[in-house]
Amino acid sequence: MKSLIRIGIAAALALAVAPIAHADLWLHLRVTESGSRPSTVKINLPYTLVERVAPLVDEGKIDDGEIAWNGEQVEVRELRETWRALRSGKGGVTKDGATWKLDGAGVSETLVIHENDDASGTEVRIPARLVDALLSSPDRLDFQAAARVIATVGSGELLAVDEDGTRVRMWVDSTPAAE
Repeated sequence: MKSLIRIGIAAALALAVAPIAHADLWLHLRVTESGSRPSTVKINLPYTLVERVAPLVDEGKIDDGEIAWNGEQVEVRELRETWRALRSGKGGVTKDGATWKLDGAGVSETLVIHENDDASGTEVRIPARLVDALLSSPDRLDFQAAARVIATVGSGELLAVDEDGTRVRMWVDSTPAAE
């Protein structure tokens, strides 16, 4: 089930490197670990730099409708089917040991994924409008559509993951140094 979390992180990172036309945007990434040796990683990048680095991203991770992540293959078709089932009005969808639910409404609607077999309470949160955009193409993840959503909104959270005392948060806004 860790594959869903990995997919969420990969999708958010891919969104982050998709070019958009807002020179005043900044990409922020925070990874915070608690425990006996707490640590924090903070990255603040101007979006223009991210745009320049985008061509260096390995596009081989997504091929023939599958996402390769740490040796596992996940089909975009499966993600789309799960998303469709959730969007059809069901209260939640359970797939491969994870429960998918929608929280909120309108522009604040968020996909929340909980791993059912994880005693630590792993949770992934991704804005639903980004998931809609990512899954808008019939045969692949559509990062350009997702980038257009980010450009339209201009700022907001792209990903939040809480797992075993580790918190990952990625967002875009117009502030050079945040938190």
